[in-house]
Formats: sequence, C-alpha cells, structure tokens
Amino acid sequence: MVVFVGEAFTASPSSVSQEERLVHFVGSIGGGVGAVATDHHYAYVGEGATFRIFDIGTPSQPMPQSYVPLPDVVQDVQVIGSLAYVADGEGGLRILDVSTPTNPTEVGSYDTPGEAGAVQVVGEVAYVADGRSGVRILDVSVPTNPTEVGSYDTPGEAGAVQVVGGVAYVADGLKGFCILAVSTPASPTLVGAYDTSGYVRNVQVVGNLAYLADGPGGLQTIDVSDPAYPTEVGGYQASGDFRDVQIADNLAFLADYTGGLRIVDMTSPAVPMEVGRYETLGYVYGVQVVGDLAYVADGYDGLRIVNLSTPATPVEVGAYDTTGWAAAVQVVGDLAYVADGKSGLRIIDVSTPAYPTEIGSYDTPGDAKDVQVVGNLAYVADSLEGVRIVEVSTPARPTGVGFSSATGKVAWDVQVVGSLAYVANGEGGLRILDVSNPSSPSRVGTSDTPDQAMHVRVVGTLAYVADGKGGVRIIDVSTPAAPVEVGFFSPSDSAAMGVWVANDLAYVANGAGGVRIVEVSTPAAPIEIGGYDTPGYAYGMQVVGDLVYVADGGGGLQVLQVNEAARPTPMPTPPTVSPTLTPTLVPTINPTITVTPTPHAEPDDYEQDDTCARARPISTDGTIQQHTFHQPADHDWVFFEARAGTTYVVEAQSPTGSSADLIVERYHTCDNILGSDDPLYTLDVRLQFEATRDGPMYLRLLNHDPDADASGAGAAYGLAVRALEDDTQGVLILVAGQRNEGDDVQPHIHAVTDEAYRTFKQHGYDDDHIFYLATDFTLPGVDALPTGRNLRDAIMTWAAERVDANHSLTLYLVDHGSSTDGFYLDEPRGERLLPGELKAWLDVLPEEVPVNIIIEACYAGGFTPALSQAGRVVITSTSAEHVAHVSGRGAMFSDHFLIHLKQGSSFYTAFQAASEAVEAAAYMQKQVPWLDDNGNGEANDAADGKEAQRRGLPAMVTGGDDFEFPWPPLILEVEHPDTVSVREGQGVVRARVRDDVRVKRAWMVIYTPSYTPPAVGDELVNETEQTLPSMALPFQDGEWYGAIYPAFNEVGTYRLVVYAEDEDGLEAQPVAVEVMVDEDPPTPTPAPTATPKRTPEPEPDVLVYLPLVRR
Repeated sequence: MVVFVGEAFTASPSSVSQEERLVHFVGSIGGGVGAVATDHHYAYVGEGATFRIFDIGTPSQPMPQSYVPLPDVVQDVQVIGSLAYVADGEGGLRILDVSTPTNPTEVGSYDTPGEAGAVQVVGEVAYVADGRSGVRILDVSVPTNPTEVGSYDTPGEAGAVQVVGGVAYVADGLKGFCILAVSTPASPTLVGAYDTSGYVRNVQVVGNLAYLADGPGGLQTIDVSDPAYPTEVGGYQASGDFRDVQIADNLAFLADYTGGLRIVDMTSPAVPMEVGRYETLGYVYGVQVVGDLAYVADGYDGLRIVNLSTPATPVEVGAYDTTGWAAAVQVVGDLAYVADGKSGLRIIDVSTPAYPTEIGSYDTPGDAKDVQVVGNLAYVADSLEGVRIVEVSTPARPTGVGFSSATGKVAWDVQVVGSLAYVANGEGGLRILDVSNPSSPSRVGTSDTPDQAMHVRVVGTLAYVADGKGGVRIIDVSTPAAPVEVGFFSPSDSAAMGVWVANDLAYVANGAGGVRIVEVSTPAAPIEIGGYDTPGYAYGMQVVGDLVYVADGGGGLQVLQVNEAARPTPMPTPPTVSPTLTPTLVPTINPTITVTPTPHAEPDDYEQDDTCARARPISTDGTIQQHTFHQPADHDWVFFEARAGTTYVVEAQSPTGSSADLIVERYHTCDNILGSDDPLYTLDVRLQFEATRDGPMYLRLLNHDPDADASGAGAAYGLAVRALEDDTQGVLILVAGQRNEGDDVQPHIHAVTDEAYRTFKQHGYDDDHIFYLATDFTLPGVDALPTGRNLRDAIMTWAAERVDANHSLTLYLVDHGSSTDGFYLDEPRGERLLPGELKAWLDVLPEEVPVNIIIEACYAGGFTPALSQAGRVVITSTSAEHVAHVSGRGAMFSDHFLIHLKQGSSFYTAFQAASEAVEAAAYMQKQVPWLDDNGNGEANDAADGKEAQRRGLPAMVTGGDDFEFPWPPLILEVEHPDTVSVREGQGVVRARVRDDVRVKRAWMVIYTPSYTPPAVGDELVNETEQTLPSMALPFQDGEWYGAIYPAFNEVGTYRLVVYAEDEDGLEAQPVAVEVMVDEDPPTPTPAPTATPKRTPEPEPDVLVYLPLVRR
C-alpha cells in the first residue's frame, strides 16, 4: 500500500476540487483481475486498483513479487522493456519502472480527460483509448513527463486501440470500430469506419484482417486491406459477451465475459469454428497468449493460467486467487478485518502500509456485509444468515462461536457497545440485541427507517444509521427499548451505504458517490462539508486518526487522508420537513380458495359430519374440500392419517359474501384437543404444526357466530390440508432481467426477485439449491448474469443434476416482456428469451420432474401454450394480451403471490390471492393473471388449479408446533360518499382496518375522471402511489383510518383504491370504491350498511360499501 502525498487522480495540484482538499488518497489492496500482460518470466496484472507482478517461471505456482496501488481500477497493461504502461481509468496513463520486479516504482503519469481503458505504445508514442474522450496521443519519450501531442474524438466510447503502420484501429463501443491515420500524431484523421451489431470492446489486426471482440455480437472479422472501405469477411456467434481477442497460429482466443475462454479456428476466416473452450468461475475480461499458455484475467476469480498445447482440451495449470467483494472493514492495531462478501471474513496485516498481507480468514455461511471487532470477538453482519460471532484471538485461525438470526431480513451491519449489539437490519430498520451471552443474543428494541438500514455507528446515546436512499438517520438510543429519531441527512447522490462518526464529522460511504463528509455537531441539523469520489462503489469505512479506510467494492480497500486544516466552519440550516421515502415492504393479502357454493341450505357432500365419530377423511395433498355450515350451530369434522415428524398446514377460507367466520380445532383423539386457531383479524384460519406421532389427526370446524342466520351457500368455506415435506427440497432458478440501462423500474424487478430469494431461503432452500441470475451482483445470492446461455445451462445441467420425481424445479422470471419478442433477459446486451427456447430446455428434463414456472412480465401469458405440459404448473402475472403492473415496491402480482407462499399457501391459493389483488388495483390498464396446470395450454379453465393446489414450499425453517402465521391487515369496509357535487369538492373517506399486529399506515390512490393511463408497451406499468395522486388515511379511533379528500373537482367518476400495511410489513388486499362527482348538489340517498365481523354497524350518516373484491 503506497502512500501518495498530495491529491489523488490529478496531474497537478491546480486540478483538485475544493471538497477533495479535505481528503487525500493513500493506498489500496484487492479487487478483481481485469487486465494482464506477460512475458516468459513475469505476469503484470491489474487487480482492482492495484498493479501486481507475478513470477510465472513455474506456471503452476505463480508467485507474487510486488504491487503498486494506483488511483483507479486498472483497465489495461502493456510492458515494453523495463517500463509498464497502465491504462488506469480515471487515473489516466501511469508509467511504472519494472526493471526490478520486486520493487516497481511509478515514474510518470498523465491524467487524460476521459477514462483510460487501453493503451498501445509504438516507439515513443502512446495511444490511449480514453472512453468518451476518444483517442489521446501522448509523447512518452521522456517517461517522467508524458505530454499530449494529438487526439481524435471518436463517435462512440473508445475502449481499445491497436496501431499498425501509421493506422490506428479503434474499438468504439456501440459505434463499432473506426480507422484513423496517425502517421502524423499531432493531427490524426478519420479514414474509415464499420458499425457492428454488438458493442466492440477490443480489436486485433493481423495482416489485412481486423478481429473484433464485439460483446454480444460475437467475433467479427473485417477486411481492412482498404482502410477507407472495411468489409465484413465472416463472424463467429455464440451466446456471450466477448471482451477481448488475441490471434495466434490461426486460432482466435476469445475472452467471453460469462463463457470463459473460447478457442476458435480461423484458418478460414469466413467460416470460423470453435475447437475448444475453458470455462472459468469468474468473469473473463482479457487474455494474453504466450507460447502454449493463456493468461486469463478472470475478474474476482483472479488470474488463471491455461495450457493450450491441445486446443480442444485446454487445462488450467496454475492460478492466483484474489480476495472477494470487499464490503466493509475495521482496523484494530495492525490488523484490518474485511467483510469480503461470499469470501467471508478476511484478516489482513497492515503493519507496513505499503505491503498489506492476508494472514487469516473465516468463511461465513452467507454474504459478509460488515464487521465489528470487540476484544477477541468479531461480529460479522452476514446478510440473510444474520450476525455471526467469530473468535479472533488467534488471527491465523478464526473460529465461529455463535450467531443471531436476521429474522427474514438482511443483516448489513453490526456494532457492539457494551452488552448491546446494534444491527442495521435492512428493511427491518435498526435492531438492538443483548449480546451479554454471545451464544444466545436476545432482542431489546427496534426502530423502523424509511428505506433499508445498511450500516450503523453508535456514539454516546446516538445511533447513526446509513439507510440507503433514506440517507443517514440519527436516532436517540438512550432508552434501547424505545429508540427515537432526532435528525437526518440525505446525500445529494447515490445512497448511504455506511457511516462512521469522529470529531463531530460523519463520514458517509455513498456508494457510487464515494465518501461524503457531514458536520453533525448539531444532530438535528447535519450539513455536508466535503467528499471524495472513490474508484469503486463505497460500501463502508473506518476512521483511524486522519486515515479513512474505505471498503470500495470493485475498487478494493481504499485509504484516504483527512486534512483537518481544510475543514470549513459549518453554518447549518435546520431542515423543516423530514424527507419521506416509500418503505421497502413486503405486501400481502388474505388468500381465497375458490368455493363452489351450495345453491340452498341443504347439507353439503360431506354431511353427516357433525361428530368426531362421523369425521370425513381429507387428503393431505392440498385438495380442496367444499363445505358449508348448512344450519345454525353446525360444525364439521374431518380427519387424516398423520406421520410423526411431518409438518402440516391447514387452510380454511371463506369466499366473498360468506358468513363463515372460521374456527379450527385440532385433536389427537375425539376428547383430546391439541390446539385451535380463532383469529379476530381475519375470517379465515391457517394453522401449521408438526405431528408428534403416527395416527389419525382430527379437525373440527366451527362458525364463530353459531347462531348466524345465513346457512348453506351463505356460510360456505373451503378446506385443504397439505403435508410439507422437509426432505423434498427442490431447486429454484431465479431470473432478474434488464430492459434498459438506468431503468426506473429495475429496483422493482430486483425487489421481487430478492423477496423470492428470501422466501425460498426461509422455507429451507440453501444456496446450493438456488441459482440466481441478475445484472446486479450486490444483490444477495446472485450467481451469474441473465444470459440465454446461463439460463440454458442452469436448467439443462445444474438443475438436471438435482431434480427427480420428488424434487421439483421452480423457475421464477421477472422483467419486462414483449408480445412479439418474448422475455427480456438483458436487452442492452441483446439477450432475450423466446417461448420455444425455454420449452426446448425444459423438455430435456425427465417427464416425472415436477416443474413450476412463474413469469412476472407484460404479456407473460404468451409463454403458456408452449410450456403447457402434464406435470407443469405455469403461472403468469398476466395474459398474452395484457400488461403487468409494478407496485410501490415490487410488482402487484408477485408481491401478494410471494407472501402467501411464505405463509405456507399452495401455488393455487397464492395465485388466487394475487389475482384478486390485481383485479382491485389494476384499473384502466387491465392485468389478467393466468394459470395452466392440466397440460391443455388453455389458462384459467375449469380443470386448472388442482395440481397447483397440491404444490407449495417446504415447511418454514422457523415453523414449529402450532406455528402462527403473521396475517396481513384486513380492510373490513370503506366508507365514502356515493355522490359529491363539484361545488362541494370534498368528502370523507374512511377505512376500517383490522390486523394481528399494529396497523402501520393506511392510504388511498386516486384515479380522477381525466386520468390517462401510460401508453401500453413492453415495459411493466408503473401506476403506484409514487406516480399517481395519493392521500394518507391517518388513524382516527378504534379500527378506523380516514381523512377528508379535498379535490373532487372534476365531473365524472373517481376511483379510489384503499391500501393498508402493518408493522410486519404486510399489505392488505386493496379495496376499490367509486365516487360520482356531479355538477349539481346530489340528492340525499339512504345509506346501505354492512355487517362487519363482531362490531356494531357504522353510523347512518355516511354510505357504507363492501369491497368490490374479496374483503
């Protein structure tokens, strides 16, 4: 770790911004391998923001020799004689003397205006591909003082350049490649250009042919014998992202970002043929071939050395593994403890800052997000695996001693003060634990935050919580059982990922925004005073003296220095309004089992079943029995044969309009009651329990109001029992696609897949049984990019090895969709999925394998005919003709579908519940969910649902005997005016909401008569409280939430959709009502009333409407 004196990322002190004078760069370690150059003795490697040298005299054992930290992530390296020329991104061109491999030194640099992505030196001239700044031409005859002599601004983003005989061939991204005459370096001119179908990342010219690594466009071969008129000769196509190409002995060696090293025979350029391939574990950025060896820059899997003596069967002969994805760090004495993602806890000796050395590690079961060291214990925030407590008294041999669950949320950070641990628990806000006994922590208190609590720092009686887009929340924890927010700071860009407080300064790790520095001497009025833009993505830090150690993601470990003398005197202005963010919550609704009502009060098909002796058998495969309370005081008995150790879920649910208000009782024998469920906050019951012995299990169903007048069809309900087999864990393939770079809906897509990942984890699926494809590798559990090849291999290879008749495959796809072009996997890179492709991959699996397919996308039903087959459950969030909608957090359908899976519902029950929620919330842009499980390719017909009802997830990991599910709120009724005159312009809207925990909030979304929905396209429709007029319904009294809506100012029909959410983050099934606004005062009309469950009728001066959908 080399110390840079003065300002970083600059060519001269005059270019330093005012805010960066407060912070200086010192050094770094770690990151992914993105560049490599070799000779026969040494490999020169870019590892994150570090330049490394390895002795490769013995390829099977590459030996580190030395390294030099640089300002930005190393993009390209070229070594000529004793000098290494490094393209260093925003750090420009760096020139290093490598004549002594064990002690390289930087001798010169030039800060280019763009981002230096590649360099080629010819004689005394360096040609730098500088991104959006085109090609910069530098005189390097004096290495200590390189100077620019010319430049050419290419139309795209110059990513690579090769110069042959006075001609520069430039890889220009989306603009293909261009050809420049550079015989006079001071005045380069455009000679020719060729636009490809992909994204040209690199180019190599051999003779009259230019070989282009065209990203998703494959390998393109171009005849450049006449540079003014380049013409295509041939090409090689494969599903991948080609980043680099090198030609040797008629073979093209291709760095395929997701597909490893590909070897293609180019003997006939017009008809290239792949002859060999080596699949790496990382993401391949570059390759250099020397003799029979290929040196592969494999991202976070390090440097791989591959023997090519037999091109058809390349074999790895050596490797150097880098550290993982650095997310957080704490320094204690001479040791830095790094939370390193899936690599767990890494312990690094930093006693000599120029040469940090790893001395120990502990592989945690989750993704290590943060670390706090107290005495001999390291507390690691381990994502979904909660807080892991590690003994580090012997740093070389750390051992685990205890843990605390994350309670279904993501533990991002932990700080221990005395006997209390403060946990940044993602959507769970700030969580305070008693860790006086590390082996059995207990919860003391919690404080909800607007977004996702990512990091926490406690100073005195204040906890500073980095809350993502919620900024930094300042919370008084003087009473740990009742923490209270006292102030906040919202960064101007990116999201608050980490925070450290020292000397009344809060240092905020601001993701892509680097490090921000905030004056917090007045906690109620914090103010930003400076910052520094790091090369990677700042996740967290620690301040020691005047040094700031930053866990910078792909930038590795960055070290900054604070100049207190440059600290300004703050003049804060206290904020007047606290910013409000939509909490990232998991909505839910009460499910519905479809019931065919008995037409009159005759006994149902299971009568007589009024006594235990007459109990009727019920299957444990989830099949629905349709019952009625056919007379007042009726009660029904059923039984099933239970197996000891098996977990069962009992669901009894009443349809819309039924007076059945259910109670369920469970018996081992007719006179031995084991438990019951009679919730006040829902008409339904759902009971999960584990059988303790073999033999009959009896259930008695009663109506809470035994004297109810309604009977028969008026008191109908559905009953189902499902056995949840812990030992029949299947596999999940989860796909979060991408339609556009910077898509506003992308966070919603990730919210759905993240919730699906957590739901399956909570039901016993481990990471070996989940394959997660997404473009964002910061999401917990992501394994690979969403490419067609990766999805195909996940189904045909990964899943095929893990499934059989008793182990199912569930495929969950989430993104935008097209009525003609299928599902978008990664559209910016040309990755799409068509129904025929997915069918072909799934058809490889044996017919007896249960397959469940859920697709959340516009026009998703277009996949149904192709995928329909006996043994498959195909669920799509909408039909082949309709769009799909996002919600405030995720997607309307999936939000409700997933919470019911989490509660133990079958796929069918979850589908029905989600469908009803969509019906209420999706207004003018209709959304019609589809289900097909009988193999006829026709969705939602009378025979569909039976197979889906038999399927669901295994028992919840946290479930136990008589486990009580958290219920969502229930909107019992909505009061609103029937008509309003435009002259009056206002009216009272009230909702009566009941829940098993405290209702957190209620609100409504308003569709005015003049509302025009967004144009229908292939993108998920965003009609939420963030994009439409909405109004909070504050608590009034009892179970009522309401307010005066003051804007009935248009003639026509207003549609009001009412929502509610509880402290568990569960959302009620929305209720839609309508209000007519007339030009003249309305004529008073009598108020219809509704009889709610166990409460008196409402006052008669307002109109009462039951929901248009269930509840």
